Amino acid sequence: IACNVNGGVIKALASDSNSLDGLNSSVVFCDELHAWQDSNLYDVMVDSEVARQQPLTLITTTAGFVRAGIYDTKIDEYEQILAGYDDEQGYKDPRRLPILYRLDSEKEWTDQRNWIKANPGLGTIRSLSKLAEDVNRAKADPGKVKNLLTKFFDLPQTGVDHYLSPEEISNKDTFDAAD
Repeated sequence: IACNVNGGVIKALASDSNSLDGLNSSVVFCDELHAWQDSNLYDVMVDSEVARQQPLTLITTTAGFVRAGIYDTKIDEYEQILAGYDDEQGYKDPRRLPILYRLDSEKEWTDQRNWIKANPGLGTIRSLSKLAEDVNRAKADPGKVKNLLTKFFDLPQTGVDHYLSPEEISNKDTFDAAD
């Protein structure tokens, strides 16, 4: 998309960070950061804004299944910033505004009253009845829980094959996870 008034351009770029040096971006929009394999592309894109007086980087993403990548790095940073608001000595970064919509714990996914935490547009953007169907389907098929937790409640997981609830992991009658 081109803007003839100011010469601005909006375009999707390839994911090969080696071919993107030399950009001079005003705005960088990173979509589905959970799927990015490493930080190289993110670093190239953010560094491309260095000459701008008011650069803007937007990240939108659900959680994912890739652990210890750029997603986890950014989430850790944003959690530190959010915690820093309540801690006088905490980490602060006035150039970042993290907004995280997710459940507080995996234990909350079956209680409809908690769904709004991870779905602020519930009832408008996302259908409440459709989410209820998805939750009921996951209750009936534990194999669907990990994907539901990740994509609808923004709780990172390590894989999609198996799911054990916190109660099953710490079932002291058969196994004590604390041992």
